[in-house]
Amino acid sequence: MATCGTCPTCGGTTRETCASFGTHGHAWCECHRKLPISVIIPHLHSREPFLRTYCIPSLEKAAEVAISKGDGIGAQAARNNGADKATKPYLFFCDDDVRVVNDCLQKMYNALEKDSGAAFAYSDHEIVDHSVMTRTHFTAGPFDPLRLRRTSYVSTMSLMRREVFQPWDVTIRRMQDWDFWLCAVERGARGIYIPEVLFEMHVIDKGITATWTAADWQRVVREKHRIPEPV
Repeated sequence: MATCGTCPTCGGTTRETCASFGTHGHAWCECHRKLPISVIIPHLHSREPFLRTYCIPSLEKAAEVAISKGDGIGAQAARNNGADKATKPYLFFCDDDVRVVNDCLQKMYNALEKDSGAAFAYSDHEIVDHSVMTRTHFTAGPFDPLRLRRTSYVSTMSLMRREVFQPWDVTIRRMQDWDFWLCAVERGARGIYIPEVLFEMHVIDKGITATWTAADWQRVVREKHRIPEPV
């Protein structure tokens, strides 16, 4: 037996069902369902407080959240280890200094469900630097494979179909998101852009300790993908 009601979270219609949840029933609607997403978080022990307080709670809509240790092996290897254990049809790699906002996973999931030809969904984001107390907006912009060969604009924090995944290149320590999405697009993947801020990247520590600069790693990625140096 089921009766209709109103969801206190989203205001939508719920059904009160008793058959599976005992005599007290269980109210549900779309906003209460777990999404078929495996979240993989490469994790450094030094970021444990942020991970537990902000990162993990913001990902509660995902059916799976896996913490993959990155100390000693690097973020790319940790992402690959987590992906090996993931079981859901969608993957979302989330750094351990990120907090998703504005129903990020639901909106990315909806976008991919509506566009069966899109392989991944991405969005704008904000960078919050705790050392200087600034907040910077990053606009990704509409998907353009030629623009992606010129500049990196699709973040690691993008939702992809499982079949899009290929292992992260563990030899690339910076600009790895650029390399990852270039590889995907070269195999025919198409992205779909959501023009909203759906996550925050928090600069809470020194992070990468490599002596090479971002410009050095850009050259490495360009050489790998045979992209000419900009004039």
